[in-house]
Amino acid sequence: MADRELVRTKPSSQLLAQLIDLPSLPALVPQLKTPTLTRIIDSVGIDDAGPIVALTTTHQLRRVFDETLWKRLAPGVRERLSPEEFVRWLDVLNEQGQAFVAERLEALGVQFLASQLALVIEVQDKDMVYNPDDVVLDEAEDFGSHKVIAKVPEDWDILRTALAALHTDFPRFLERVLDQCTASWATFGPERAYVTALEDESADRDARREAEGYVTPDTASAFLSEARVTGIEDLVLDDDYDIVTRRFFASNAAAVVDPEIEDLPPVDEAEFEALDFMLREAEVVDPRFQLSGPTTAARSLIRDALDRLESNSPDVFGARLRELVYISNVLVVGTQDPTSRLTEVEAAHAALDICNIGAGYWDRAGLPTEDLVNEAPGLIRAFRIGWHVLQRIPPRSARHLVDVLRAPTVRARLEEKEWILSEVDTAIADLVNRIDLARFADVDDTLSFVSLVVEAEAIAKLKVVMNPFPRIPLDVEQVVEDVPGKPKRERVAVRTRAIAKIEDLQEIDDFLATLADEVKL
Repeated sequence: MADRELVRTKPSSQLLAQLIDLPSLPALVPQLKTPTLTRIIDSVGIDDAGPIVALTTTHQLRRVFDETLWKRLAPGVRERLSPEEFVRWLDVLNEQGQAFVAERLEALGVQFLASQLALVIEVQDKDMVYNPDDVVLDEAEDFGSHKVIAKVPEDWDILRTALAALHTDFPRFLERVLDQCTASWATFGPERAYVTALEDESADRDARREAEGYVTPDTASAFLSEARVTGIEDLVLDDDYDIVTRRFFASNAAAVVDPEIEDLPPVDEAEFEALDFMLREAEVVDPRFQLSGPTTAARSLIRDALDRLESNSPDVFGARLRELVYISNVLVVGTQDPTSRLTEVEAAHAALDICNIGAGYWDRAGLPTEDLVNEAPGLIRAFRIGWHVLQRIPPRSARHLVDVLRAPTVRARLEEKEWILSEVDTAIADLVNRIDLARFADVDDTLSFVSLVVEAEAIAKLKVVMNPFPRIPLDVEQVVEDVPGKPKRERVAVRTRAIAKIEDLQEIDDFLATLADEVKL
């Protein structure tokens, strides 16, 4: 988890030339970890990365594919395989020769290849008798007992080269793959073999990534949900990792051994240092996980404690850093709402802010901050406390809004608009319940309806507060949206800032206290 976006200071061609000039590169590449290898390939460009890819092991290539072949089409949407990216990678493999591409694809297995190829080729059994209405691939090419053609004609040369290599070197393997890709043997899509292969590949990818320290959406959701619903007293008193975190750390505690590097000769430590220096100079890898930028009062409790720990107990500091990386990854994949989706940089900042909220609550209870960082559960406990406090803001705000709209004084002010009050009552009837269950899908629509009786500026601020990731609303301004082909319209925009310390909660309370004055006369 980096604390800033990757910035390249050297042209990719220059970095690639420097790497290729390293005499020990063939021995170094197979021992690189997935994040570093992926960033090297990204830095030099996939299309130019053939010389690097040629040195990888099958184990490494599978892990790189786990990262690069899956794309998120929109914020909050689960990742899906990218057919375009697979064809692009297949072209890189083809450049390394027939034997290389055939050996690598065969080693990756039937499930992997079927899940990928089914997205880019049409396959039919040559011996199958088709109904008159079926589309028969008359112009397809024969591979064993199958007829194959590319779904995108421009991809055919790349696909045919790889298929021909497999047909020559591993014909029985290719036959099994194409059997799974054949779409005409079953009536219903979900029953087809390649659909099962895709589902299994997705599940296996999650398991592989979790074993290497990545956080899956299910793990992140379970961790955040548990912290949200557990009582604050229990979170404070808990002196061990929660069950979700224990399982996660246990699952990736044992390193995954790549059998292909066991027989490689040892590499001199100086060679690794030379490669490390080169990658840091090119900003392919970061010097270390930074603690979120300049020290500020907002982060003083947790930041100061970590700074002291780094100086006095580097080993313990390393354990806290591991926890910080974990919760940052949790925020990246666990905040699925499109409006609150975080980048890696934002998640690193947010993780420290939330830990600092937890530290502030801990401090108010008269407990020393050092107890939060000196031993496990360390930052996990600070984060869980802070997350619980943060997640209590939306339901507390919703209850306050309901109380304001149902107060006798407000009813009296709006007595001539009884029909509007009736509609608003219907809209907010289950607002509290939905927010209590963290179901925010219709909250904005409900608040927009409440704007019938509450000023638009206050509604815009409530949307910031009643959010899966609440923030402090600041200034409000009218913005004119001018989208080509659509009529201009005005909307209210709110400038916000993060809730970064326990004292920030008072600003939320101060805003909520003004709601009664925002009711329209």
